Amino acid sequence: MLQLSKILTNYLITQNKSHIIIDHMLFSFVYNKVLHLSSIFEKALLPLKKEVFGIDSILERWEYCIRQTDDAFGYGLGALYTRAVFDEASRLKANELVKNIRLSFEENLNNLQWIDEQSKNEAKKKLEKINEKIGYPDFIKNQTKLNERYAGYSMIENEYFYNTIKVINREHKRKIFKYRQKVDPTAWRMTPRTVNAYYSPPSNEIVFPAGILQPPLFHKDLPLAINYGAIGTIIGHEITHGFDNQGRQFDGDGNMRSWWTNISLNNFQDRTKCFMKQYSNFTIDGQHENGQRTLGENIADNGGIKISYFAYQKHKQSTLNSDNDFCLPGLNYNNDQLFFISFAHTWCNIQTLNSMHHDLINDPHSPPPFRIIGTVQNSDEFSKAFSCRSKTTMNPSNKCQLW
Repeated sequence: MLQLSKILTNYLITQNKSHIIIDHMLFSFVYNKVLHLSSIFEKALLPLKKEVFGIDSILERWEYCIRQTDDAFGYGLGALYTRAVFDEASRLKANELVKNIRLSFEENLNNLQWIDEQSKNEAKKKLEKINEKIGYPDFIKNQTKLNERYAGYSMIENEYFYNTIKVINREHKRKIFKYRQKVDPTAWRMTPRTVNAYYSPPSNEIVFPAGILQPPLFHKDLPLAINYGAIGTIIGHEITHGFDNQGRQFDGDGNMRSWWTNISLNNFQDRTKCFMKQYSNFTIDGQHENGQRTLGENIADNGGIKISYFAYQKHKQSTLNSDNDFCLPGLNYNNDQLFFISFAHTWCNIQTLNSMHHDLINDPHSPPPFRIIGTVQNSDEFSKAFSCRSKTTMNPSNKCQLW
């Protein structure tokens, strides 16, 4: 941020074009507030959205209202949401999956030959310190604390845009006030109904809101193969982020510190080159993926599916005589195959060509088809499950391996 300030200052001094910066700031503010205006303003953006993202209609009123309510009062809405669709049994089941996959990461770490004992022990310390946040922050179940979170908010009937600006200002002041307070380790950066997850290096935490712990990714009564293949690989993905090319630079306390020996670091970097080469060979309409930019996410995808699969196998063995070991009736796939199919379904999408080109340039994730293909190409377990012939597209002789 400091470097950016210097760049802007030098630009303004040398170019004498402060009006460009001002225009950009004003446009950014207006652009981000268009959704809060009447539909005529939003419709003006549709040609751009259709060209870039394939979006050719504005949101239905009900969906728009839910999104805006979540933005303004996400924890209040989250209390209602979790009460309706995420009971305590679901939270306990999700906790069990996280526990098993963390243990799988540690067991796999013990078997790795490229990382020496000193670095391995540091990695174990970091893994042990990863904080888990699952479902929702506990305070939303306490009505008094929930009321305190939104104390001072007041709305004026029939003044939607005015109310929106008031909420934005209120949240801004709340964040500024927190700058001089002690860091709250229980704070969340996502609301409970968010369909996403994250790992934070400075906090060394993994977060899975109730929104992502829903079908088809997760349900407490789904077969093991589906839960581990879908949400399990996402859990593994976030854990592995703690040890990717960026996460590896932080220790278990969230400090940016080198805890690697030179030989282990060199081995790490040598192995990441394999991923960069593999993913850079993927193309969309002649445009290559940038394997350097997507490296962290690709490491996480590959590590995530591996440790989730091992956790699934161990869990399956412990419940060998239960209903979880039975195949789904009418489905001509065994449970090991169903694990990988569930993983692939996680990233199944429909996307315009322009949107895919946009993501190739801007998104740190690989495009969904490559997240699936690239990951399973490196999986010996996938090749075994589907009896892939060696030296074929889905079972290449050169597989990239790290975690």
